Order: sequence, then structure tokens, then C-alpha cells
Amino acid sequence: MRAPGIGFGLPHAIQERDERLVVETAVGLFGGDPNPHLFRYPTFFIYVLHAAFRAISWAWRLAGLDLDAPHLIARFDADGTPFYLAARAISLAAGLATVALVVALGRRFAGPTAGLVAGIVLALSPLHSEMSRFARVDAFMVFWTTAALTLATRHRESGRGRDAILAAFAAGLALATKYPAAFVIAAPLAAACLHARAAAGPRAALPWGRLLALAVIPFLVLLATSPFLLLDGRAFVAEMRGLARLVVVPYLSERGAPGPLFYPAALAGGAFGAGLLLAALVGLVALVRAPGRPPLHLLAFVVPYSLFFALSKTAYARFLLPILPVLAVLAAVGILTTARRLRVAWPIVLLVAFAPTAPRLASRVAVGATNGDTRIAALRFIEENVPTGSRVLIGDERRIPPLRRAGMPTLSATGIARQLESRPEVLGAVRRARAADVVGVRRPAYRIVSLGLSPVADAARVSKPDAIVLPDELADAAPEALAADYRVAAEFGPSWRRDGPRLVVLARRSD
Repeated sequence: MRAPGIGFGLPHAIQERDERLVVETAVGLFGGDPNPHLFRYPTFFIYVLHAAFRAISWAWRLAGLDLDAPHLIARFDADGTPFYLAARAISLAAGLATVALVVALGRRFAGPTAGLVAGIVLALSPLHSEMSRFARVDAFMVFWTTAALTLATRHRESGRGRDAILAAFAAGLALATKYPAAFVIAAPLAAACLHARAAAGPRAALPWGRLLALAVIPFLVLLATSPFLLLDGRAFVAEMRGLARLVVVPYLSERGAPGPLFYPAALAGGAFGAGLLLAALVGLVALVRAPGRPPLHLLAFVVPYSLFFALSKTAYARFLLPILPVLAVLAAVGILTTARRLRVAWPIVLLVAFAPTAPRLASRVAVGATNGDTRIAALRFIEENVPTGSRVLIGDERRIPPLRRAGMPTLSATGIARQLESRPEVLGAVRRARAADVVGVRRPAYRIVSLGLSPVADAARVSKPDAIVLPDELADAAPEALAADYRVAAEFGPSWRRDGPRLVVLARRSD
């Protein structure tokens, strides 16, 4: 269910900007500069990807394809499919490993059956299933947050210092993958406090030395895996200022600025499902009321994390990913509790709870399996019907297929170009390798004219393009205004989630 669509959008990788950002930066490390010059994310995941890419280069060398760094980067720039597949495979493995951790976490709270049900719930979660297909930091970060929660639960039960240290270390790796994971540091701290009070009574002194160590370890791990946060501190601070604006300044998207109910609605919708969310609430009440150990250390992470994003100004459902493993465990407990009260088999309750989510999961799996995207379809149409070297007028470049530019002086992968600015000799060698076409990948290249702020008709009269590519609202009035000189050659309209914008391709009339 997760593997279909792992090649989504390749070889162009235009669907996920953040995915392209980390993969290009990891490839750019072949240039010899260990500084990624990217601090939107910590660099742990980038270094992991680069290690995987090194393995690919060694495999090519064993196969007799001895590529130096410039030629390897040029090969990626022409067709990055092997690199993206390797990166996505890492995310896929992290997603599957997270399911295994949730099984273990559920077992600790309510026994083997609860672990099995929790694993099923997370495995079928639409959001977690979808995000495990892409080389983004999110699935990798969720693996480490779940590992930290699982180890913190072990420490709360056993009191062993080793479990506490491992939990703090896992929290550090989560933080080293994505900054918001810092909230998970609260879990091992809360687990240590809860164990101390359970072992010595509610008036027992807190283990301040252990708490200090558990709070410091994650940040030491962050600096060890992302050393340039300090070594290039000025760039890091500048990046953090930009990220802070996304949290406190309304970020206008197609839905507008998010309100406080955006994330609850997203959870009840396609991210988790209304039925499973209701089951999680039942499970939470059951665990709090049951004698033993309520999941307070899990809530020490989930509650402040959820409140932070509920009050922020960013509207991305993927920020819900780290709390899905906890919700899966709570939902499993709720499903088993409901099944016992109603005296029915738990699979029946699971099916009822999962029913509202099933259509959304089916659609996402179908989209991933078909690799459908209007930009890819439009790109293939243009490459098959527009001759090399033609002049092409395009609208919003962010929503237009990645047409290859003729005589382009810079790399098409702008992240690599930025990375290699610190190694101008390598950048020059990459450009020469690309210009020589030694990578063996040839696709039609075009002379591109960007529309910018000019009206479509005016830009067409000035540039006289052979073809015009227009997205969304630009595609509505332009064909009629240009009907004397251009005809609609193809139209690509969205019908599935993730298939890109509506695109219209106009071609010059031959009569």
C-alpha cells in the first residue's frame, strides 16, 4: 500500500518542493563542502541521504562506471531517479519501522492485541501512508519521535537509566531531523518524574541530575549531527528568522490563513479519520480511569505540540504526523474497550471506526500508484509535440512543468547551484560535463519566456512564442484572447488530489 507510487513524478520530482530541497542539498555535498548551506531543517537527514548516495556511487564504480564528483552531479541534474528512489526508500523504511514501534508501544499499554490493532491503525493512516512515500524529513522524524516515546515508556516502567538515556538520544535524533520535534524531549523528562514518584511516593524528591542530563542530551545530539548550526551561525539565525515568520504571520494558501480548528478538522478528515479519532478519545478516557500508569508522559509531548501548531499560522496537515502514533495506540485501546462493552469482536469495531477514512486512503493509494500529475502529463505532451529549440511562453513557473531550457547557464537543480557556489571549480566542471551531454540523457530543450506580470496577449505579441503553457485562472480567458493566432493543443484538468494544477497548452496556428 505504501510502496506504490514511490517513483511518483520522476525523473522530474516536481511535486514536493521540500523533498527536492533536501535531496539536491545531499547531492551537492559531493562537491566537497560539508556545509549544506541549508538550515530550514537540521542536517542529520541530509547527511543520511548523502551516505546512501555515496553507496550508489560506489555501486556504479563496481559496475565499471567511474564517475568523478562533477560528472555524478551532472548525471543527477539530468535524471535524479536513482537518488530520489534511494531517498524515498529510506522514508519508506522509516515509516514501516514506525509501525513496528507502535506495535511495541501498544503492547506496553494494553497487551499484545492492543499492539496489533495500533499497528493496523497507523499502517492504514492516510497521512502517514502517503508521507512515507516521499524523501521528506517528516517520516524520518516521526520514526525517532516514536522511538523516544517507546523508550520513555520503558524507562517509566523499569526506571533503568539506560532506557532514559536512549530515549533522550532518540529525541535528539528527532530534533536533529526537524526542529518541532523538540517537544518530544518532554516525554523522557515526564517519564523520569513519574517513575520517581511511583517508586518513592508522591512527595519524593525529583531526580534533578537525571532530568538535567535528559534535557541536555538531545541538544548535544543536535549539534553533533548538525555542526554547522554553530559553525555557520549567522546563516542559521537568518534562516530561523524566516521560519519564525511562518509561525506568527498568517501564511496565505489556497484555503487562506488557518484558524484554530484547522488541525482538528484535518485529523478528523483525511489525516486520521473521524471514527478513529473518536476511538482514540474513548481509549484516552479508558487509560486515565484504569488503575496503573496513565499515558501522562505521552501527553506531555502531544498536548504542547498540538497547541503550538493550533495557535500557529501555518496550514500543513503533515505537521500532525508525530502525534499519529500516539493516537493509533489510544485508538487501539478505545476499539478494544468498545468491543468488550458491546460484546462483539474487535475487528468489527475496527472496521466501523475505519470506515470514514477508507475512501480517502483508497484515493491516495490510487493516485500514488498511477503517478498521475497534470504537470507530468503536460511535460510529456510538450516534449512529444513541440520541437527542440522552440520558444515557449509560460505562466507561473511554480505551477508549470519543468521545461528544459536551451543554453541554460546554470543547473536546473537550483539547490545544487546554491551549494556549489562555495566550490566554483566544481560548479564549472559540472556545467562543462552537462554541456558536453556526457551523462547520456537527452530531452528536448526550449527557449523559455516567463510571463511575469505582463498580460498573456501582450507577452505573446512581443515574444511570438511557438507554444504557451498557462495554469489555473490564466487558462480561462487567454485561449479566447489569443484565438486568432493560437489554438488549444491540449488541456489537463485536475481530477485527483496531487495531480497538479489545471494546465492549458496553446500552439501557434499553422494556417
